[in-house]
Amino acid sequence: MLTASFTSLILPGIGTGGFLKTALGIVFGFAFMAFIERLLPHEHAYMGQEGILRLKVRRLTLLVIGITIHNIPEGLSAGISTAYSSKEGLATAIAISIQDIPEGLVVSLPIYALTGGTSFAIALGFLSGLVEAFFLLLDTSL
Repeated sequence: MLTASFTSLILPGIGTGGFLKTALGIVFGFAFMAFIERLLPHEHAYMGQEGILRLKVRRLTLLVIGITIHNIPEGLSAGISTAYSSKEGLATAIAISIQDIPEGLVVSLPIYALTGGTSFAIALGFLSGLVEAFFLLLDTSL
C-alpha cells in the first residue's frame, strides 16, 4: 500500500492539486487515523490493551475492529484515485478489492469457527469491508 500510495496517489496529487494541498491531505489523514487509534480499543504485544473506549473485548473483536479500521484508508485511497481519474480509480478499486477477499476471510472464518453461524460470519466480514465503500463514497463526494 505504501508504494501504491506514493506512485498512484501522492505524485498525481502533487501534479493536480499542488504540494501544499497534498501535504495537508496526508497530515489530516494521519491525524484522523491517530484519532481512531486513540479512541478504539486495540492491543499491542508489549503494551497490552489501549484506547479511550476501555471495553472488555475478546481478541477476535479486536481483530474485526483492526480490519475495519484498516479499510478506512483503503476506501479513501480508492476515492482519491477516482477523483483524479476514473480509469485510475477503477484500477485502484480492483486492486484493493482483490486483497480484500482474504481480509474478509480473516474476519469471517474465526467467527464461523466460534459460533458456527454462517450468516453471521459472512455478514460481519461484509460489514467490515462496507466501511471501505462508505469512505470511498464520502471521499468522492467532497
